[in-house]
Amino acid sequence: MLRNEIVPRVLLRSTTDLIEEVFDVPRTHFELLWHRAGMSGVAQDAQGSHLVCFRKDLRVCKGKAKNVPTVSWIEGVAQHCHAHDKRPHEFRLSAAVAQRPYRIGVHDELNDYDEYTDAKDLPSITTTFLTCARDAPSPPSGAKFWNRVMVMLAVGRSPRLASPYDAGDEVHAPELVRLVFDLVEHVLAQPSRLYAPGLAINENVAYLVVLDHETCRVATISDCWQTGFGELAAVLSVLLDLDVYAAGFPSFLRYKCLPSSGITAVSLLTSVFDSSAGRTVQFEEEEPIALLSGPAGKRGSVFSRSTAVFHLTRPSLQWESGGPGDSLGSSFVFKMKFVSPSTAKVELDMLEQITQALDGGTLPPTVAKHLALLELAASLSQYQSQVEDARIPPPPPAPEDFFQLVWPPPRGLFRRTLELLVLRNPTPLPAPLVDTALPDEAPTLSLSIRHSVQVFDQLLAVLATLAEHQCYHRDISVGHILHYQGHLVLVDWSAGIVARLSASESVSVGAEEAGFLRGSPDSAPLDWLNWNGSRLNWNTDPELRPPPRFKLGHVLESTIYCFLNVLAYRIAPQEDIWRFLRHQHQPDEVEHPTDYWHLRGVIWKCGPSEVFFRFEKRDELLAAIRSEDAELGELVDDVTNEWPLWVTDDDGTKALWAAVQAKLYYLSLL
Repeated sequence: MLRNEIVPRVLLRSTTDLIEEVFDVPRTHFELLWHRAGMSGVAQDAQGSHLVCFRKDLRVCKGKAKNVPTVSWIEGVAQHCHAHDKRPHEFRLSAAVAQRPYRIGVHDELNDYDEYTDAKDLPSITTTFLTCARDAPSPPSGAKFWNRVMVMLAVGRSPRLASPYDAGDEVHAPELVRLVFDLVEHVLAQPSRLYAPGLAINENVAYLVVLDHETCRVATISDCWQTGFGELAAVLSVLLDLDVYAAGFPSFLRYKCLPSSGITAVSLLTSVFDSSAGRTVQFEEEEPIALLSGPAGKRGSVFSRSTAVFHLTRPSLQWESGGPGDSLGSSFVFKMKFVSPSTAKVELDMLEQITQALDGGTLPPTVAKHLALLELAASLSQYQSQVEDARIPPPPPAPEDFFQLVWPPPRGLFRRTLELLVLRNPTPLPAPLVDTALPDEAPTLSLSIRHSVQVFDQLLAVLATLAEHQCYHRDISVGHILHYQGHLVLVDWSAGIVARLSASESVSVGAEEAGFLRGSPDSAPLDWLNWNGSRLNWNTDPELRPPPRFKLGHVLESTIYCFLNVLAYRIAPQEDIWRFLRHQHQPDEVEHPTDYWHLRGVIWKCGPSEVFFRFEKRDELLAAIRSEDAELGELVDDVTNEWPLWVTDDDGTKALWAAVQAKLYYLSLL
């Protein structure tokens, strides 16, 4: 993580520059605080007394089972910036803590634990957060309306670790490393967090860190208890005086501090949109929301594209069918997306074109019953904390081994744009067919397998109708196939396109971003996997070898993979074949696209794969399904008989499509 994700994004800044560009504190004001604190500290000989308090906290935290530090020295240091104020600041300071998994080589000496030590036997460590509330009484419910700062804090004397390669060498793991790891894994990964500030003090050096979805900015305060004391005091004063929204939380969401979940977004301020008048409803100035899904529980990185989805929970926005002849009802969701500039507004444009086609009668109204449609949208350019384009760090030298890297990384991989969408579902709140991140806890497992088959029958019907009108999703995956009581709701058009599939107009098999095709590897077509795999393996120039053209067969292929991904959690889930073929999510394993290509090729009786075990593993898969549902096993055998891309003409693809859909429809009636 440090080499591949953090180091390329490190940007060294002066403290004054970082404070100004992130927290909007003028340089002159910060320098005044700095000078005042330095003079005050010298006059009162404060450095020594606060250093004693700091070291006392370190002794309290020295053991492996760390206690919560008093952090009393923090407010004392910060107060020196206000020594001459008539009304000095008074902070209600505390330290919030969270238990985190142990990191060998960062938190303690390596020789305490050998390589065979079980992870569960390692001690947990404590992550500390600075919290501060002023005039914020706690209501009877226990929820706290924090209006002051929430900042990561890491202090200590880091161990000097003996290197296993040279007995005379030492490796130093500073508190800065601890802080950056915690910011990446536990703070910035929180849904809707724009950036994450933190302060690390390692012996006699302090580091102010601001991590966002683009860069890791670091300002160093040398000799922070002597000549740098004024600078440290000024930084602490600024951090303690921040309101919650200036500490990395967006101003268009309102938050509460709940005992069960900590800082939680509880409402959306619709003023962030140009108008609160949606396509079908009028939204209130402040709409209550509840988190449905966020990037923290998904595979990937905080630096990649990520989406947080919230449910708009106002009762008057929830509507359920009153009878069999009515529509099923409606519900609304708010999507907060971090995307690269090259893919900004793609989903918005697709949704607007689909809406126009529905309003103009080009698309039949039956399609609208299965799509989440646009109500409100806003695309925000750079917000206050982001780095200017010219200051994005240049790529570092290429590492010696870069198995899954294309070097140098394009700047487009670093830049992120914030997009906001409010969508109307054609049903009460839909759910995934299976939650691949937490399959055992998925609330939808009660849906019968025949109803799941029915959802895929509806999916093929909707996709066929959309294809007739040149609308293509291009990223069919389990996470985008939702349902309400067996009624399909198709979501996420961020890879969609409207175009004619003609020889004169080339449409690639997937949306391109920074030299790669976007999509979900566990359900992507073989052509998608093969092209991305070649880019990773040989850094192939996309202009010399353009991506494969999109065909209808690719949609059918992805749909069948998704169908199998759902069956992996519903039919004989204990069988190893599901894990071998990567149809069950394995959080600790990241597959290369070429590996997926070989594994997905096993599914097809007549397909491009030539791996030696393909017939054996296909038979094993079919046997596992037939052991619990013979009819379903026959269906899977039929629909995976021939790879859809071996049918070369559109008429043949449509015939195969119709045959697969007919088999799904027939089985759903049994």
